[in-house]
Amino acid sequence: MDAENRMPTRQTEDYKNLGRSVAKNHAKTEIAKKEHVNTNVLDNFLKTNWIQWVVHYVKSRFTPKHAFNTYKDEGENGIYTLQPKVDGEPVTIAVVSDWATDTIESKNISLQIAAHHPDYTIHIGDTYFVGAPFEIKNNFTPDDSFWPYGSVGSFALAGNHEMYSNGGPYFDILLPMMGLYHPQRVVQKAAYFCLENDYWRIIGLDTGYRSVGIPILELFLSKADLRSEIVSWLKDDLKIENDNRGLVLLAHHQYASSFDKTYPSAAKQIAKIISEHKKVLWFWGHEHRFAIYGKYKVPGGITAYGRCIGHGGMPASLFDGSGRKKLKESNLVVYDNRFCKMVGEERVGHNGYAILKIEADKLEVGYYDEKDLLVKEHWHYDKEKKLIEGIDITNHCSGLTSHQDISKAIIP
Repeated sequence: MDAENRMPTRQTEDYKNLGRSVAKNHAKTEIAKKEHVNTNVLDNFLKTNWIQWVVHYVKSRFTPKHAFNTYKDEGENGIYTLQPKVDGEPVTIAVVSDWATDTIESKNISLQIAAHHPDYTIHIGDTYFVGAPFEIKNNFTPDDSFWPYGSVGSFALAGNHEMYSNGGPYFDILLPMMGLYHPQRVVQKAAYFCLENDYWRIIGLDTGYRSVGIPILELFLSKADLRSEIVSWLKDDLKIENDNRGLVLLAHHQYASSFDKTYPSAAKQIAKIISEHKKVLWFWGHEHRFAIYGKYKVPGGITAYGRCIGHGGMPASLFDGSGRKKLKESNLVVYDNRFCKMVGEERVGHNGYAILKIEADKLEVGYYDEKDLLVKEHWHYDKEKKLIEGIDITNHCSGLTSHQDISKAIIP
């Protein structure tokens, strides 16, 4: 079915005030199995279908996680050549997070991404509500979903929502649909990967698998860190300790935040492999907003320029002004706090995505909402200095909230 003609199966109102309650997300998934039922009728559903919900919840939360796939199991290494579909053209990569809601918003964003004719499209986590089989299929099935598959390939990372159902549908249904399509079909085998050329490495990291653990205790103990298999892959297969190409990291959970908790564990694990002073550009989601951070590091962590793009399909969060102290601590530069519309009684912001264009040693990143370019930045990989350097960054949207001069987002 043509994506432009297909209708979403869910209403934006289904996601208002969703939160990260695993039990609530499971209940909404059970309701969503019933066609044309508003998932906000939660109280009535639990009164009449509580046994159904309990069985589903216990099965999903108290049974073992899906085995963690590795490339060694498959005889591969998960490292692929970064190349355009058309020789001589820049490589175009669309990156979006928290997109898989199957709403009119996610449809609009997918159509906007497709208009860029990307070589690669990458979803960096969260299929709602719990990444159940029918939710994976509704959002990602080729030729029958809104997902804008890249002409060369598509990849997907796991977020916390995919792991609410223990990761089975993510590993068994979603990953086989992902991978390379040109020049030959190569299935994505694991929840991490690397796309590389002579100047850059785009590295997808799985912080989702370890973000969900023992029910209730996970609220306090989750680190969203990297499994040892990924750390070994970075050291032994990618050999990033001695590789000086420019690094662009993709992960679901945020290293820095002015609005929510942070997850620094992965950054500390990586810093044990590469110099903590080596600069990286890092894209993440999890928070449903668009925000750009300047140079940031925690003790023992790597130095990163963070970009939160968790506004792909979920109702985008607006900042109410509380906790202003954190704005400075995280080196926040600019964020999108523009009102877009009402979802029920909730004020929400704009959805969006990022487009990366790589040409030799140059990297251009454009950040978009449903219609317009918001910010554009340029980076350069200096082969002699063996590091990435920000060239320029421009704010194209007067409505964005600036916490600092936008140049602070790329300064050394």
